[in-house]
Amino acid sequence: MRKLAVLAIVLVAVMSPSVSGATGLTMFSGKTLELGNAINVSVGVPDASVLYLHSVTPVSDIGGYFRMGYLTPISLHGGTFWLTPGFTGRYMFINNKTYNMSFKANVGPVFNLVGGVLDSFMGGFSMEPYVTFGIPVKDVVSINLGVGLPVTLVFNGDATLAMIPIAFTFGTEVFINPELSVVFNGELGPGIWACRINGATQSNVDLYGLFKVGVNFGL
Repeated sequence: MRKLAVLAIVLVAVMSPSVSGATGLTMFSGKTLELGNAINVSVGVPDASVLYLHSVTPVSDIGGYFRMGYLTPISLHGGTFWLTPGFTGRYMFINNKTYNMSFKANVGPVFNLVGGVLDSFMGGFSMEPYVTFGIPVKDVVSINLGVGLPVTLVFNGDATLAMIPIAFTFGTEVFINPELSVVFNGELGPGIWACRINGATQSNVDLYGLFKVGVNFGL
């Protein structure tokens, strides 16, 4: 009987989700770092990126990022090369054994070094608000879902080009150890090109996409 009781306790412990949610290093779920610093390095479509986060409080992180792109985010056209350094911050609203939730915002300048489909639009800025939900699965993985509005505006004289997608986000973070995790991130949704030149406006709807793999490192 004692052996059966011990076995039942072990099975319950294994099958029960963690009370505080995922305990691995997560930078893209609804859960903040809570303590310390972390770096993510990712590559994919349409860019490669580096993200740094610093825990300010148990429910808030701030940091910076650098993205180097070779495709336009909407329609994924080639022949372009752009850089985006920026600042990021996130605030966690909910963290329990079932899910976590946070609001994140990215903001920074955009430098379009090679025109491609963007032609002569050489600079602008991006504003990217997101709401993210993380679903912890034991202490092994976090399944991340959310929605965002990553808006980019670029300018050239009297011309303005706006790229406005509705991004449905999805991804996973697999915890290798408390300071290391492997990441897959995706974003997909409809995107609007809107261009205003000399008082005339043209617009088009196309597909927005982002697919990247990377690694989180604790510092």
